[in-house]
Amino acid sequence: MTISNQVSLSKVNALGFGNISVFFMRNGIWILATPFFQMTLGVDPFLLSLSITIPLFIALFLGPFIGQLSDSMYRTRGTRDPLLITAALVCGVSYGLLWMIPSDLPQEKILTYIFLLALIFQLFSSVYIIPLTSLMYEVSEDSYQRTRTLGFIAYYNKVCSILYHWAFPLAQLSLFGSLLLGIKVVGWFIGCVLIALLGMFPVWLLKDSKLPLKQNIKATPKVSRLRALQASLACVLGNTNFGLLMLVVLCQTCISGFSASMDYYLIVYYMFGGDVVEGAFWKGVLSSSYSAMGFIAIPLITLTAKRFGNKKTLEIVFLFTMLGGLCKWFIFTPGNEWLLPFDAVLSSSVWLSMFVIIPSMIADLSEANRKETQLDRKGSFISIHTLGGKLGSAIAVICSGLALNLIGFDANAINPQTPDTLLSMRVILTFGTVLSSLTAFIIIKKIKI
Repeated sequence: MTISNQVSLSKVNALGFGNISVFFMRNGIWILATPFFQMTLGVDPFLLSLSITIPLFIALFLGPFIGQLSDSMYRTRGTRDPLLITAALVCGVSYGLLWMIPSDLPQEKILTYIFLLALIFQLFSSVYIIPLTSLMYEVSEDSYQRTRTLGFIAYYNKVCSILYHWAFPLAQLSLFGSLLLGIKVVGWFIGCVLIALLGMFPVWLLKDSKLPLKQNIKATPKVSRLRALQASLACVLGNTNFGLLMLVVLCQTCISGFSASMDYYLIVYYMFGGDVVEGAFWKGVLSSSYSAMGFIAIPLITLTAKRFGNKKTLEIVFLFTMLGGLCKWFIFTPGNEWLLPFDAVLSSSVWLSMFVIIPSMIADLSEANRKETQLDRKGSFISIHTLGGKLGSAIAVICSGLALNLIGFDANAINPQTPDTLLSMRVILTFGTVLSSLTAFIIIKKIKI
């Protein structure tokens, strides 16, 4: 069975299982860290953001070396399996260990522990993500079939999106006896099963991780690794259209990601007066609504891309998201919790486009570069794309923690947050979304693909 005349469904499913692992590598830490370390243990939000994002910054700038290693391993050995297996196992174990910290430690030791485990986790997540994304780029030489395949794999991500925001509510269940034990059990399940085990599925199901894509790639000139890396990065970074796409990625992950980080706090502290349990439940409802809308949006986006092209599809998505940003001002208010799914209707497609449309456009640029230069530089394109996305997310996390301190948020407050603090959160959420979407729309207009 195939989803097209080129891509077998079994291979797409194998990549889908690998993307479940990628999803939790990218999102798994914060979904438990915010309610556990910050809202439960009272760790300072800015210091917590630093302890998690500094390791991410370190891992980011090793990405180009990992991309070159992935390309080199594929050219010389015909496989990326060693990178995938090792990274999946290390990420799974380090994620589980992250939640084993004793709750009675002073804040300084808690932050040090988080930093060290996050560093290991982030380094090996890059080792996994870049080779797996290379496999996704190689799934077809046809632009639309790549877009369609990425849309199919996006269903796996949407299932994860439904489940992962329920991780903390699940850890709170009385059957665990205590929140600490619940966090450990849920953390080890995510680490061992969803990251390590599923992360190795592409290796097993793809039979040595080889896809039937014939490429005419000339041998790499015998130069030093550093000079080869410099030449590859210069070629990739010199691509104007790729640079513009990276600006779009930064707008969404940095500006919009920063503004979106306020929704959890508004639900807990504004809509439910500081009730973390009730707020976590409705945050789960919101996230599940985003995922459910994704199931509807995936075929709409892929069909729109087929009809109008990837660029025009992005323009439509960002215009729609601007409208969604304005509506957030009225949705995230007390008594309107049943309107939260409507926020997903207006704003879910933009995040889906970051997974489906943007990578498909980058794959097009990578393929065009390969045909022009006769050199395979997928790893370099992917590593820079990954760096841009994670860099934007890291900046968003740091800015979120800093902004919470600046607007007067008190993680240990017994009473509700002040009206000025809540107003600032609403302004950031609403107008940050509008600003990022407008900026991205203007940039997309300049892209010529």
